[in-house]
Amino acid sequence: MSAEPIRARQALSAACARLRQAEIETADAEARLLLAWAWEFDVKSLSLTLLSDPAVPDDVAQRLEEGLARRAERVPVQHITGRAAFRHLDLAVGPGVFIPRPETELLAQWGIDFLRSRPRGSRRVLDLCTGTSVLALSVASEVGATSATGVELSPSATRWAKANIENHVPLLSRCGSQCAVIQADALQFIPESPVDLVVSNPPYVDRARQPNLPEVDADPEIALYGGGEDGMDFPRALIAHAAEIVVGGGALAVEHAEYQVQQMRAAFADAGFEQVEVHRDYTGRERFTTGFKPHEETHVAAL
Repeated sequence: MSAEPIRARQALSAACARLRQAEIETADAEARLLLAWAWEFDVKSLSLTLLSDPAVPDDVAQRLEEGLARRAERVPVQHITGRAAFRHLDLAVGPGVFIPRPETELLAQWGIDFLRSRPRGSRRVLDLCTGTSVLALSVASEVGATSATGVELSPSATRWAKANIENHVPLLSRCGSQCAVIQADALQFIPESPVDLVVSNPPYVDRARQPNLPEVDADPEIALYGGGEDGMDFPRALIAHAAEIVVGGGALAVEHAEYQVQQMRAAFADAGFEQVEVHRDYTGRERFTTGFKPHEETHVAAL
């Protein structure tokens, strides 16, 4: 007699158990992602499928098994599925580009709120060290009439960024925004005219503080380590550069580690930014800093 086919709910339960055994912290959520990927569903469609609890086709079961085996070896789930969710975006990811993290969503939200306070024609954005183009795409697709440019040094990451922008052209068109990526050194790139907002998730990790996690090792080093004794060499240079290319009244938002708050405040102040504020992520950690460039004073000669 042939074995009874495994049902959808049973497959999900077994996948959860498998990932828990592998000490995956978000085992339940990732098991759903992998089952949806194996079945070529989105997560919402998978939830509807689970209601009827059909038998899992053999090819789906085999694909799920392969995905679970790779995840148990600590291959990032995003590299297995080839996708990363960020706000409303569905981003293509893989080796050679930094995987966007949920905590960066709040930096994107701050930039979106700032741009919405600006009139049309004053929504020019640079995303320095853009990676997948995640911040540039987020602000351009959620704020109408935005012109966003991502700047990325890595050729591999630039290819991922271009692919993601192309995949979201219909979304950009609906809100009348533009988004592009340029392969260049973020510390050297000069836009044709000053921009209203610079956002960045730059390399900032201090090697001495970096936990030994296989998933982190999957990210390219160029996107991780900021250099110097505190990981701040690159962020300090980026903040100083941003001060030269932001208009008066414009803003800068930079992600960092929770242990770099004082250094970031000092770097923003040294570059001339005002109203410097540190913001917390979803877990309550202080993870990005914002500041505004003052308007140029008008000096009137004494009569």
